[in-house]
Amino acid sequence: MNFADIHPWFFDLDYVRGRYEEAQSLSNERLLAEILDPSNPTPFSPNVLFDDIHCRTVCGQDSGTENGVLQYLQVGLPRGVSPNPIFDPAFYLSRHVHLPQDPVVAIRDCLSRLREGADLSAVHPFIDEAYLRHQQELSTPNGFHNALFSGAFFVERPHPLVDLGYLGRQLDQRFENYRDTFAAYWMAEEDVSTHVLFDLDFYRAQLGEDHGIKRAVYHYLVSDGAHSPQPLFDPDFYVKDAEDRFEITPQRPFEHYITHGQQAGLNPSAFFETEHYRARIGECDVPLEHFLQGGHSSATGLSIVRFAQSQLHAQASANTGLAMETLLATRPEMVPSQVIPEFDPVYWKNQNKGDLATQEEPAAIRDHYLRHGNPKQRPPNGLINVKYIAEQLAFLGVDDESPVKAYFQRGWHLRRRVMFALDNLDDTAINRTLSAALRLQLGALGLDVVIVTRASGALSREFSNCAHIWHLPPKNQKGYEAHLRNSLARLRQALSGNLPEIAFFQTDQDLSLLEVLHDLAGKNVVFSKMWPEPDSEDAAQLLEKHVDHVLTSQAGQDGGPKSLPGGISASSTLGYTTGVLLGARQAQKPPSRVEMRERLGVASDAFVVAGQGPFSLDSGIDFFGVIGAKFRTEWACERDVHFIWAGDGPTYANTAHFYGTYFAELSDQSEVFTTVKDMDLAEVLAASDVFLDTKRGGGDANVRAYAQNLGLATISISGARGDIQPGGEAAICSPFALPEIVSRLKGLAEQVENDLAIDQQDFPKIKPVMAFLSELNHCSSALSLQEPFLKQLLFSPPQRVLVIAGASVAKVLADLDAERETKLPTGPIRFTRHQLMTSPLSMGAKAALHVDGATEYNVRGLSAGLSVQDIASFDRVLWVLDGVQSELAEIYNFADLTDEILVANADIISEMAALNPRIADRMRFQEGLTSC
Repeated sequence: MNFADIHPWFFDLDYVRGRYEEAQSLSNERLLAEILDPSNPTPFSPNVLFDDIHCRTVCGQDSGTENGVLQYLQVGLPRGVSPNPIFDPAFYLSRHVHLPQDPVVAIRDCLSRLREGADLSAVHPFIDEAYLRHQQELSTPNGFHNALFSGAFFVERPHPLVDLGYLGRQLDQRFENYRDTFAAYWMAEEDVSTHVLFDLDFYRAQLGEDHGIKRAVYHYLVSDGAHSPQPLFDPDFYVKDAEDRFEITPQRPFEHYITHGQQAGLNPSAFFETEHYRARIGECDVPLEHFLQGGHSSATGLSIVRFAQSQLHAQASANTGLAMETLLATRPEMVPSQVIPEFDPVYWKNQNKGDLATQEEPAAIRDHYLRHGNPKQRPPNGLINVKYIAEQLAFLGVDDESPVKAYFQRGWHLRRRVMFALDNLDDTAINRTLSAALRLQLGALGLDVVIVTRASGALSREFSNCAHIWHLPPKNQKGYEAHLRNSLARLRQALSGNLPEIAFFQTDQDLSLLEVLHDLAGKNVVFSKMWPEPDSEDAAQLLEKHVDHVLTSQAGQDGGPKSLPGGISASSTLGYTTGVLLGARQAQKPPSRVEMRERLGVASDAFVVAGQGPFSLDSGIDFFGVIGAKFRTEWACERDVHFIWAGDGPTYANTAHFYGTYFAELSDQSEVFTTVKDMDLAEVLAASDVFLDTKRGGGDANVRAYAQNLGLATISISGARGDIQPGGEAAICSPFALPEIVSRLKGLAEQVENDLAIDQQDFPKIKPVMAFLSELNHCSSALSLQEPFLKQLLFSPPQRVLVIAGASVAKVLADLDAERETKLPTGPIRFTRHQLMTSPLSMGAKAALHVDGATEYNVRGLSAGLSVQDIASFDRVLWVLDGVQSELAEIYNFADLTDEILVANADIISEMAALNPRIADRMRFQEGLTSC
């Protein structure tokens, strides 16, 4: 039988002569005879597809010749066997549907295309030529295919889903060519995966019990890819995420995720949040692979999953070897509620009655939330207040992040909690004071505030902007007892993962809130206008067993009435008033800045400096006028300036008031200095920006403290530094240092000018809450609360923060400072919180820079030449660095003076660990610092 006449297309003599030097001089007849000689065990390969070893392996035992070409033509070709393990005729035909569905036709068409140098769309499901060309530079199509089929080309990842290194580890082999690799795959006794993300059992389970699939990866690659090969990959979810974020529609979603989606930060399913996981482990190009290969033992893939609880469950249950997120995706009934304690099935079912009307299983309801609610950033319970979280994000200058997503990914659900149980949210003095205090707390990002109340009221909106709110059912509701039990059970569920550390109970009406909520917090404090008088033995026992401290505005004998149970610390200085430091006043709404300025006839954008006292030399009203004139003369600005003195006294010639007025009129603005007698100091301060204490002989520390708690900067010409209270910016100057005083006022005026947008953005001036906060301070001291929590609980006053910036962050900050004379890195730049909020810094940099309660940031570059004394003078010191080698020495020398070191490169932490592990412990990787 002359195969050269039967299958002339099988013999590419030009290819033979090009490959074998000894064949170049032979005629066509002689060359064909050599190839088809039955006695020749090593004939020339007749074409680029032919693999002699492969053909002998699959055909040799059924032929009577040692010639591999004849073996194939006699046995293999009639059976439709491919002449090369890298060419799959069936796969080729599936991509060339216009051809007759015959493997011989596929082989013939492929050889024809190879001779013409044409592209081949597909030769084997394990070879993705487009992927290979994207990964590395390949030769021409003809040259690449020649190298591929001859075995000269070999890479370990010829397809996104085919990792030959991973396959070799499964089979305990090392591969060096595709022929041996593919042969080992098909000859394996059991099915084997080719990629860490391909889960054989999960894939088969989706095909049904009678799927009859022996090789799952091959089946997936030659099918339409409709079934996911990975529990944490949902094709429909992924395609929608890609469309929403990048406006693309991947045709093969799983392969697209492996090659592009992981690196781009796309989420593979509702059960894995790429950004959250990267934030926990550092930058990683293959986060899901990292997670499944052991990363789940050090971080969660879902921000709402509690890591500690998931690890405890894994240790206590049968060792499935599956990550908690995989269990949630495939076997949710195996996951206890403690793993996601914030989830309330009753709440979510009520929110989705259409989908869950007949569903009673909590695990199934939770599964619905994880698949449909969590990806859409819906809260998992009725306690989480989206408005409250959004307000805190606004404080950070973040406006492009979902509140629910931020709450869990930033770990705010794990913050230390404080709870206030209020009778109602009506417009009362204590509620106004408390809402103002909680508004200040927005800057304390380490604290989570919860309010439990029986009734809404006029201040509901104010409270909803600064706390999570839980409404108990009203007592007059039908079936009250049952509704109360249900409400309390759901509240406990929402708080169970993070119970309040301290709870404050309002008992003006009765002890009922304390009765039902006393076991939620570690410490309980009762506050009311009157001493709580227990009207029964049960009430007395309730107070004795569950109350740690009592606050009241009613004085009692010997610390309280006889009927108050023993063992309870108490105080009777709680003021429901705003002027406790200035004398007793009736409870009333705190004076409004806008109203007070209208009464004074002062423009809303004017710079106002206040002073106070009788018209005497001791009070310094004369010096106050001098300062006003000097400041008005030197400060070139179109805005009005007002120095307003609150007080009374003689005004005739040669008095202190006369001299103050005389000096002030020397300026070009005669109305710079005015006095008021019909407004008290609290009202004047409410309209002011600065309090200037010119009193000779020590000043008035009480008034300075009150002014600072209103958020005013204070300057005193005498007195001890110990008199300065935490609050707004404060300074003490010599009474003879007029230039220094005027210079400080000019700096404060510029700051106020820069911060005028605060009022427009609804950042209220700090309310006078000194009475309430001062009593909380006393209460917290009596309870011996830990110092860090005490600072958060008291809504820490503004701090001065030093930020030492690396080159990338410093450049952005220097650009912000373009209009100033001082530039980084030679000198400081001073920013307020609100300037940073509107800056072009990346979200990561803003989040890193914002310190709880801080309003002033002094930024310097690494080469600013700071001394130890310079650094030690700040309340808090942050380093925000690029994480490059040149910064190591600076970190090493000054780490002991630093509170926290944030770096944009995690590798630098490892390098420092080798030098000094103690310093490395202070360093933290912060994603997105330098991507400004």
